[in-house]
Formats: sequence, structure tokens, C-alpha cells
Amino acid sequence: MQELLRDSWGFDGFIVSDATAVVEQVAHGIGDLQEVSARSLQAGLDMDMNSDGFIGTLQKSLDEGRVSEADIDRACRRILEAKYRLGLFEDPFRYFDEQRLATDVYTPENRAFARKVAQECLVLLKNDGVLPLRKDTRIAVVGPLADDASSMNGTWAMTSHAGETVTLRQGIA
Repeated sequence: MQELLRDSWGFDGFIVSDATAVVEQVAHGIGDLQEVSARSLQAGLDMDMNSDGFIGTLQKSLDEGRVSEADIDRACRRILEAKYRLGLFEDPFRYFDEQRLATDVYTPENRAFARKVAQECLVLLKNDGVLPLRKDTRIAVVGPLADDASSMNGTWAMTSHAGETVTLRQGIA
């Protein structure tokens, strides 16, 4: 993140992990939570989302000399600068608007664009003559998610529109 994203590409914003990404490194044998947190910070990560590694271990890592105060200050500065640029110090509720979902986020234009991007991102890793499917081909769709519209929105869909979501079974019908 430091060498490529920041040094080569000039990115000056803050970098946030995916949820629990820091603690998940433990399962990959990178180290314990303190080790992976210190290494993540030094690699250029600024915000540890949901792992509690930064908040729970960086003081100990600082005391032991594994990270420096400058490392921590740099990450904090990037986050605070982003909040400042977003105007959150003047108005912390600036973007809290219940109508925004309908007017700015969940619009027909945004939904159409999301569908287009999803279609363009599909990748067929291997085709042993299976595709395209013949018109008389039958496919079995089984399991609890076949007709579960809310699961199609993913775990980060805080405001699901399950009534408008196409289920897996509907999508291939």
C-alpha cells in the first residue's frame, strides 16, 4: 500500500481495511493480532475496520517499539483530514439525511449503472463447452438461497430492497 498506492501512484487519502481483514490475517499464519495490526499499520493501513486490532494492540506495540508514534499519528492525520475535507467537524450530521437514499443513492440511474458494471465484471474462468447453454438445457437451483431475495443483496445491504431484488432462481429463469 505504501510503495505502490502512495509512493508510485501518489494516493494521499486514507486506507481502511475491509471488515475484520486485519484479524483474518491471524488465521493465515501471519502472526497474532498484535503482530498483524502492527504490520498492517506499517504497510500503510490507516483504519482497522471491526478487528479491534488497532484499538486493542497498538498501545502495547508502541510501548514495545514495534510501531512508532509517527506511524500512529500519520494514520490518524489521514482520517482526520478526510473528515475535515468532508466538513464533518463543522456539521457531523452533514450526510445524515433519510431522504438521501431515495434521491441520491437508490435511484434508477444508480441501479442501472450498478447492473451494467456487474455485467461487465463477470468473468468466465473456464469454459469446457458448457456455455452458451442450449435452449433445452435444464438447471437445478436448490438450497435455502434459491428464493431468498434479501440474501442476494449481500451482508452489507443495510437497507435491503428485497421486494425489488431478483432471486437466484428468478435470475436464471
